[in-house]
Amino acid sequence: MIFTQTPPNGASLYRPLVYAFGDEAAPRDLEIEVIDLDTRQKIATKRLFNTSSGRIEIAPVARRTLSWQPGQTPLGFSAATDRVAHIQVRVEGVSIARRFLPFVEEPPQPLLFSTRPLKRLIARGEGEELLLDRDVLYAELERFTPTERITETIYSDVTDQPALFRFTTAELEPEVERLELRLYSTTREVALHYTLTNPIPGSLRVAWVGRGGSIEHYTFPIVEHCSELQERDVVALAESGSELLRSGYRRKWQLLSAYETPEQLRALAELGTSPCIWIVDDQKGYTPVEVVADERQILHHGLLTALNFTLLEPLSEINPWS
Repeated sequence: MIFTQTPPNGASLYRPLVYAFGDEAAPRDLEIEVIDLDTRQKIATKRLFNTSSGRIEIAPVARRTLSWQPGQTPLGFSAATDRVAHIQVRVEGVSIARRFLPFVEEPPQPLLFSTRPLKRLIARGEGEELLLDRDVLYAELERFTPTERITETIYSDVTDQPALFRFTTAELEPEVERLELRLYSTTREVALHYTLTNPIPGSLRVAWVGRGGSIEHYTFPIVEHCSELQERDVVALAESGSELLRSGYRRKWQLLSAYETPEQLRALAELGTSPCIWIVDDQKGYTPVEVVADERQILHHGLLTALNFTLLEPLSEINPWS
């Protein structure tokens, strides 16, 4: 048995991942196994009857191995095990292993799986999390004050696989005005530029899974309104009156972004189709929320443009009978 077609290493999990195989031996029953190499668990099995060749597409089952848990990894580099599918396909003792990545759109920058611009704002106390390609050897985090430049070098011990890189501005020197984060592999490099700002009273920081594969962060400077949506199920009693069976509530936020460049707005619009979204709070951490679908206008000729989003927290139910 030989593989006649396999997807390339580093292919997107949101595109077809097709394996074809066959030989010239007599037809027989074939069993194809799909294995998650990070957990050593078999995640799918397919049987083909009376054949000497076959073809399967594994992207749907491979995507099930992903897990999005922001803020759980330590500062610096760590393995992106939960964000990448490390899959082995095996037929009759012949196998092939590949790593597949969670990008929907091809990232425009080398090494970095993000569609956001490389020039970003970040408030004091906030952090970032980046999904990086394999072979990133080290990072340089340079802090700029009015009088000096302070460079910190952070080395990676997970260069053989995609990695996460997290940092925070919580402990920066108060005189730091901007940051530059440079990421290096043996042949490539990319630099991100951060301008530090003071926290905006009443703002709300949101995180979401971007189409580039990273968990993106953005602080909405304006919360236009916050309300509580309430639900009640009441049943009429046979004799008279009524009884409350269930009630529930959830908070709703209407957010407005700053006026941004079209490049930034295109990346920010991805929040509206993201599979996972969180509100980020210093005390509560990352709280999952939902987003209301809408049209997002990212360019209006001759006018500055901002985006608005409506977020809903999960319903909290109150049951008098429980």
